[in-house]
Amino acid sequence: MRTEAPYRPAHPRAGTLEIGAHTSIAGGAHHAVDEQLEYGGTCGQIFTHSPQVW
Repeated sequence: MRTEAPYRPAHPRAGTLEIGAHTSIAGGAHHAVDEQLEYGGTCGQIFTHSPQVW
């Protein structure tokens, strides 16, 4: 009897929802990462300067 292989997405995280939050980097960026993880965050982004600066 032939059985089909289970579905596996191309990437391990394919189809998952990325969750992030605005957190403070006061005291160091690593604190923002820790806070993000406490909230259940799965992604983050660090801005190196204000977007209002040209």
